[in-house]
Amino acid sequence: MQAALSDYHRHLYLKALGIPVWIDRSDDIAEPVPIDIEGSKTATQSLKHINTQIPRHIQTMDNDASITPSITPKPKVKVGVKTTPVNCSHTNWSDLSAMVQSCQHCALYDSRRQAILGSGNLTACCMIISDMPSEEDDIKGHLFMGKSGFLLNNMLKAISLERNAVYIAATTKCRTPVNRSPEPIEQQQCRAYLEQQIRLIKPQAILVMGRIASQALLQQKLPITQLRGQVHSLTLDKESTNIPVVATLHPRNLLLQPKNKAKAWQDLKRLATLLDPIND
Repeated sequence: MQAALSDYHRHLYLKALGIPVWIDRSDDIAEPVPIDIEGSKTATQSLKHINTQIPRHIQTMDNDASITPSITPKPKVKVGVKTTPVNCSHTNWSDLSAMVQSCQHCALYDSRRQAILGSGNLTACCMIISDMPSEEDDIKGHLFMGKSGFLLNNMLKAISLERNAVYIAATTKCRTPVNRSPEPIEQQQCRAYLEQQIRLIKPQAILVMGRIASQALLQQKLPITQLRGQVHSLTLDKESTNIPVVATLHPRNLLLQPKNKAKAWQDLKRLATLLDPIND
Protein backbone atom coordinates (compact mmCIF):
# COMPACT_ATOMS: atom_id res chain seq x y z
CA MET A 1 0.00 0.00 0.00
CA GLN A 2 1.49 3.35 -1.06
CA ALA A 3 1.73 6.17 1.45
CA ALA A 4 -0.34 9.27 0.75
CA LEU A 5 1.57 12.15 -0.88
CA SER A 6 2.22 15.25 1.17
CA ASP A 7 0.89 18.58 -0.10
CA TYR A 8 4.46 19.62 -0.93
CA HIS A 9 5.16 16.60 -3.18
CA ARG A 10 1.67 16.76 -4.70
CA HIS A 11 2.31 20.34 -5.79
CA LEU A 12 5.65 19.33 -7.29
CA TYR A 13 4.03 16.59 -9.38
CA LEU A 14 1.21 18.86 -10.55
CA LYS A 15 3.69 21.58 -11.47
CA ALA A 16 5.74 19.08 -13.51
CA LEU A 17 2.57 18.10 -15.40
CA GLY A 18 1.79 21.73 -16.19
CA ILE A 19 -1.32 21.84 -14.00
CA PRO A 20 -1.73 25.19 -12.15
CA VAL A 21 -2.16 24.97 -8.40
CA TRP A 22 -3.93 27.63 -6.35
CA ILE A 23 -2.19 28.46 -3.06
CA ASP A 24 -3.63 30.77 -0.42
CA ARG A 25 -1.08 33.53 0.16
CA SER A 26 -3.33 35.98 1.94
CA ASP A 27 -1.18 35.75 5.08
CA ASP A 28 1.94 36.81 3.15
CA ILE A 29 0.72 40.32 2.34
CA ALA A 30 2.71 42.92 4.25
CA GLU A 31 1.69 46.44 5.05
CA PRO A 32 3.18 49.08 2.72
CA VAL A 33 6.11 51.10 4.08
CA PRO A 34 5.62 54.90 4.01
CA ILE A 35 8.16 56.88 1.97
CA ASP A 36 9.53 60.25 3.07
CA ILE A 37 9.20 62.17 -0.20
CA GLU A 38 10.12 65.55 1.26
CA GLY A 39 13.32 64.12 2.79
CA SER A 40 14.32 62.66 -0.57
CA LYS A 41 13.86 66.04 -2.29
CA THR A 42 16.03 67.78 0.29
CA ALA A 43 18.83 65.22 -0.09
CA THR A 44 18.77 65.51 -3.88
CA GLN A 45 18.98 69.31 -3.76
CA SER A 46 21.99 69.21 -1.40
CA LEU A 47 23.89 66.80 -3.69
CA LYS A 48 23.77 69.16 -6.66
CA HIS A 49 25.72 71.78 -4.73
CA ILE A 50 28.42 69.44 -3.37
CA ASN A 51 29.09 67.37 -6.47
CA THR A 52 30.06 70.38 -8.58
CA GLN A 53 33.24 70.63 -6.48
CA ILE A 54 34.36 67.05 -7.12
CA PRO A 55 36.27 65.76 -10.16
CA ARG A 56 34.11 64.30 -12.91
CA HIS A 57 35.75 60.88 -12.46
CA ILE A 58 34.15 60.57 -9.03
CA GLN A 59 30.79 62.05 -10.07
CA THR A 60 30.13 59.41 -12.72
CA MET A 61 28.27 57.14 -10.31
CA ASP A 62 25.76 59.75 -9.11
CA ASN A 63 22.92 57.89 -10.82
CA ASP A 64 23.30 55.21 -8.16
CA ALA A 65 22.06 57.54 -5.42
CA SER A 66 18.76 55.68 -5.55
CA ILE A 67 20.37 52.49 -4.23
CA THR A 68 19.04 51.57 -0.79
CA PRO A 69 20.69 49.11 1.57
CA SER A 70 18.91 45.86 2.29
CA ILE A 71 18.30 44.93 5.89
CA THR A 72 19.18 41.33 6.68
CA PRO A 73 19.23 39.60 10.04
CA LYS A 74 22.64 38.89 11.54
CA PRO A 75 23.19 35.13 11.47
CA LYS A 76 24.53 33.11 14.32
CA VAL A 77 28.26 32.54 14.11
CA LYS A 78 29.26 28.92 13.72
CA VAL A 79 30.67 27.66 17.01
CA GLY A 80 33.00 24.82 17.74
CA VAL A 81 35.64 25.74 15.13
CA LYS A 82 39.12 25.31 16.55
CA THR A 83 41.19 28.38 15.73
CA THR A 84 44.97 28.24 15.59
CA PRO A 85 47.41 31.12 14.98
CA VAL A 86 48.36 31.71 11.36
CA ASN A 87 52.12 31.75 10.74
CA CYS A 88 53.03 33.11 7.31
CA SER A 89 55.64 35.78 8.07
CA HIS A 90 58.29 34.10 5.90
CA THR A 91 56.16 33.03 2.92
CA ASN A 92 56.51 34.22 -0.67
CA TRP A 93 53.53 35.12 -2.87
CA SER A 94 53.01 31.59 -4.14
CA ASP A 95 53.03 30.01 -0.69
CA LEU A 96 50.89 32.77 0.78
CA SER A 97 48.27 32.35 -1.94
CA ALA A 98 48.16 28.58 -1.35
CA MET A 99 47.73 29.09 2.40
CA VAL A 100 44.81 31.49 1.92
CA GLN A 101 43.05 29.27 -0.61
CA SER A 102 43.17 26.28 1.74
CA CYS A 103 42.62 28.22 4.99
CA GLN A 104 40.19 26.77 7.53
CA HIS A 105 41.21 28.87 10.54
CA CYS A 106 37.70 30.25 11.18
CA ALA A 107 34.08 29.38 10.43
CA LEU A 108 33.95 31.44 7.23
CA TYR A 109 35.62 28.69 5.23
CA ASP A 110 32.40 26.68 5.50
CA SER A 111 30.24 29.27 3.69
CA ARG A 112 32.63 30.85 1.17
CA ARG A 113 32.93 29.95 -2.50
CA GLN A 114 36.61 30.86 -2.41
CA ALA A 115 39.10 32.80 -0.35
CA ILE A 116 40.45 35.94 -2.03
CA LEU A 117 44.03 36.98 -1.28
CA GLY A 118 44.00 40.12 -3.41
CA SER A 119 45.17 41.31 -6.81
CA GLY A 120 47.18 44.00 -8.52
CA ASN A 121 50.71 45.25 -8.92
CA LEU A 122 53.09 43.34 -6.64
CA THR A 123 55.48 46.34 -6.60
CA ALA A 124 52.71 48.91 -6.11
CA CYS A 125 53.42 52.27 -4.52
CA CYS A 126 49.95 52.21 -2.96
CA MET A 127 47.81 49.51 -1.35
CA ILE A 128 44.02 49.71 -1.21
CA ILE A 129 42.57 47.77 1.71
CA SER A 130 38.87 46.99 2.04
CA ASP A 131 36.93 45.05 4.66
CA MET A 132 35.81 41.81 2.99
CA PRO A 133 34.73 40.37 -0.36
CA SER A 134 31.19 41.03 -1.52
CA GLU A 135 28.96 38.30 -2.93
CA GLU A 136 29.98 39.30 -6.47
CA ASP A 137 33.65 39.28 -5.45
CA ASP A 138 33.17 35.82 -3.96
CA ILE A 139 31.79 34.57 -7.27
CA LYS A 140 34.40 36.18 -9.54
CA GLY A 141 37.45 35.79 -7.30
CA HIS A 142 38.49 39.46 -7.28
CA LEU A 143 37.82 42.37 -4.93
CA PHE A 144 35.82 45.48 -5.86
CA MET A 145 33.68 44.00 -8.61
CA GLY A 146 30.49 45.70 -9.75
CA LYS A 147 29.51 49.30 -9.05
CA SER A 148 31.83 49.72 -6.06
CA GLY A 149 34.75 48.70 -8.24
CA PHE A 150 33.74 51.06 -11.03
CA LEU A 151 33.59 53.94 -8.58
CA LEU A 152 36.96 52.95 -7.06
CA ASN A 153 38.53 53.03 -10.53
CA ASN A 154 37.27 56.58 -11.04
CA MET A 155 38.48 57.65 -7.59
CA LEU A 156 41.98 56.41 -8.44
CA LYS A 157 41.92 58.15 -11.83
CA ALA A 158 41.11 61.41 -10.05
CA ILE A 159 44.60 61.31 -8.49
CA SER A 160 46.28 59.94 -11.64
CA LEU A 161 46.37 56.31 -10.56
CA GLU A 162 45.21 53.32 -12.58
CA ARG A 163 43.81 50.20 -10.95
CA ASN A 164 46.62 48.05 -12.36
CA ALA A 165 49.16 50.32 -10.64
CA VAL A 166 47.91 49.56 -7.11
CA TYR A 167 47.43 46.40 -5.08
CA ILE A 168 44.00 45.66 -3.59
CA ALA A 169 43.53 43.49 -0.50
CA ALA A 170 41.01 43.00 2.31
CA THR A 171 41.25 42.60 6.07
CA THR A 172 39.06 39.48 5.81
CA LYS A 173 39.76 37.07 2.96
CA CYS A 174 36.35 35.36 2.86
CA ARG A 175 32.88 36.72 2.34
CA THR A 176 30.71 36.71 5.45
CA PRO A 177 27.18 35.22 5.37
CA VAL A 178 24.59 37.83 4.24
CA ASN A 179 27.40 40.42 4.24
CA ARG A 180 27.40 40.83 8.01
CA SER A 181 30.35 42.53 9.71
CA PRO A 182 33.26 40.14 10.34
CA GLU A 183 33.61 38.86 13.88
CA PRO A 184 36.81 39.87 15.77
CA ILE A 185 38.15 36.29 15.65
CA GLU A 186 37.65 36.22 11.87
CA GLN A 187 39.59 39.45 11.42
CA GLN A 188 42.28 38.27 13.81
CA GLN A 189 42.85 35.03 11.90
CA CYS A 190 43.21 36.92 8.61
CA ARG A 191 45.49 39.66 9.93
CA ALA A 192 48.66 37.60 9.50
CA TYR A 193 47.87 37.18 5.80
CA LEU A 194 47.33 40.91 5.35
CA GLU A 195 50.49 41.86 7.24
CA GLN A 196 52.56 39.55 5.05
CA GLN A 197 51.04 41.12 1.94
CA ILE A 198 52.12 44.53 3.23
CA ARG A 199 55.64 43.24 3.97
CA LEU A 200 55.99 41.81 0.48
CA ILE A 201 54.71 44.92 -1.31
CA LYS A 202 56.34 47.58 0.91
CA PRO A 203 53.93 50.32 -0.24
CA GLN A 204 54.68 54.01 0.10
CA ALA A 205 51.19 54.52 1.52
CA ILE A 206 47.96 52.64 2.25
CA LEU A 207 44.40 53.78 1.55
CA VAL A 208 42.04 51.87 3.86
CA MET A 209 38.36 52.07 2.93
CA GLY A 210 35.45 52.02 5.36
CA ARG A 211 34.94 51.78 9.10
CA ILE A 212 35.39 48.02 9.42
CA ALA A 213 38.68 47.88 7.53
CA SER A 214 40.03 51.06 9.15
CA GLN A 215 39.33 49.86 12.67
CA ALA A 216 40.81 46.44 11.92
CA LEU A 217 43.98 47.68 10.24
CA LEU A 218 44.69 50.49 12.71
CA GLN A 219 43.52 48.49 15.75
CA GLN A 220 41.18 51.32 16.72
CA LYS A 221 37.58 51.51 17.88
CA LEU A 222 36.96 55.09 16.77
CA PRO A 223 34.25 55.80 14.17
CA ILE A 224 35.34 56.45 10.60
CA THR A 225 34.44 60.13 11.04
CA GLN A 226 37.34 60.40 13.51
CA LEU A 227 39.74 58.05 11.73
CA ARG A 228 39.63 59.92 8.42
CA GLY A 229 40.97 63.44 7.94
CA GLN A 230 44.51 62.63 9.10
CA VAL A 231 47.52 60.44 8.29
CA HIS A 232 48.06 57.43 10.54
CA SER A 233 51.24 55.40 10.92
CA LEU A 234 51.33 51.60 10.67
CA THR A 235 54.21 49.56 12.10
CA LEU A 236 53.96 45.80 11.67
CA ASP A 237 57.01 44.77 13.68
CA LYS A 238 60.44 45.97 14.82
CA GLU A 239 62.00 45.25 11.43
CA SER A 240 59.46 47.18 9.35
CA THR A 241 59.33 50.91 8.70
CA ASN A 242 56.36 53.11 9.47
CA ILE A 243 53.82 53.15 6.63
CA PRO A 244 51.48 56.14 6.31
CA VAL A 245 47.80 55.20 6.23
CA VAL A 246 44.87 57.33 5.04
CA ALA A 247 41.37 56.19 6.05
CA THR A 248 38.40 57.08 3.89
CA LEU A 249 34.80 56.10 3.23
CA HIS A 250 34.04 52.88 1.39
CA PRO A 251 32.64 53.17 -2.16
CA ARG A 252 29.50 51.38 -0.85
CA ASN A 253 28.91 54.37 1.40
CA LEU A 254 29.52 56.82 -1.43
CA LEU A 255 26.99 55.05 -3.66
CA LEU A 256 24.37 55.23 -0.93
CA GLN A 257 25.25 58.78 0.16
CA PRO A 258 26.83 60.70 -2.76
CA LYS A 259 27.11 63.84 -0.61
CA ASN A 260 30.04 62.12 1.14
CA LYS A 261 32.09 62.18 -2.05
CA ALA A 262 33.40 65.61 -1.08
CA LYS A 263 34.93 64.05 2.05
CA ALA A 264 36.41 61.17 0.08
CA TRP A 265 37.96 63.63 -2.38
CA GLN A 266 39.79 65.35 0.48
CA ASP A 267 41.13 61.95 1.61
CA LEU A 268 42.30 61.12 -1.92
CA LYS A 269 44.20 64.40 -2.19
CA ARG A 270 45.86 63.66 1.16
CA LEU A 271 46.90 60.23 -0.13
CA ALA A 272 48.36 61.73 -3.31
CA THR A 273 50.76 63.88 -1.28
CA LEU A 274 52.28 60.71 0.21
CA LEU A 275 53.11 59.09 -3.13
CA ASP A 276 56.10 59.82 -5.33
CA PRO A 277 55.34 61.28 -8.76
CA ILE A 278 54.41 58.52 -11.19
CA ASN A 279 57.04 57.83 -13.82
CA ASP A 280 55.84 56.73 -17.25
